[in-house]
Amino acid sequence: SSFNQPKFHPTATWNSNGITVANQSIVGANPYAIFVSTNNTIYVADRENKRIVMWQEENVNSTKIIHSNLTGSLSLFVTSNGDIYIDDSQGNDRVLKWIAQINAFVTVMNVNSSCGGLFIDINDTLYCSIYNQHQVVKRSLSNSVMNSNLVVAGTGIYGSASDQINSPLGIFVDVNLDLYVADCGNDRVQLFQSGESNGITVVG
Repeated sequence: SSFNQPKFHPTATWNSNGITVANQSIVGANPYAIFVSTNNTIYVADRENKRIVMWQEENVNSTKIIHSNLTGSLSLFVTSNGDIYIDDSQGNDRVLKWIAQINAFVTVMNVNSSCGGLFIDINDTLYCSIYNQHQVVKRSLSNSVMNSNLVVAGTGIYGSASDQINSPLGIFVDVNLDLYVADCGNDRVQLFQSGESNGITVVG
C-alpha cells in the first residue's frame, strides 16, 4: 500500500501537545486534504493557492510544489508510484490524477459534487464519498468509460438506517474490499462489507 499505517500498541496514548509541521505560509488557509505516504512524505492540498505541496517528515521546506487550477479540494490520495488523485469537483465536477512520470493532470472520474474522501483499493478501483449526496461511488480505473460510477454505499437520501449515510467524509477500503465510511452526519463509522448495501456500525 502507499499510505502510512503505523502499528499501535493497544494501550497507546497520544501526546497532548501537538507539534506544528506546516503553517499557513506553507499550506495556505483552510487546508482540508492531507496524505502521508509509507516513506513519511506529506502531501497537502493548498486550497488557497490552488496547488499541491509535499515535503519530507521533519523538513520545514517543501520538496515539491505542483501548481494547478484546483477549486476547493477536500481530499487526495497518493499511490505508491507517486501519482496523486485529487478532488476538483467544486465547479469542475471531476477527480484529477496528477501523473508523476509526465508532470500532467488528467481527469479520471466525473462527479457532480465534492468528494469528501478518496481511496484506491488493491484492484485499482477509485472510490469517492460524495458529501452532499450522502453516497459513496466507485469506478474501475481500467475502465475507459468515464461515467461508469457505481454506488457502493448510501441511497442518496440522508438518514441513519443501515443502508443510509449522512454527509460522508473519510473512507477506507481494506484488502477484503470492505468499505469503512466516516458517516459524519450520524456520528458513526459504518462498515459496508464487499457487495453489501447495508452497513454495520463499528464505532458510534
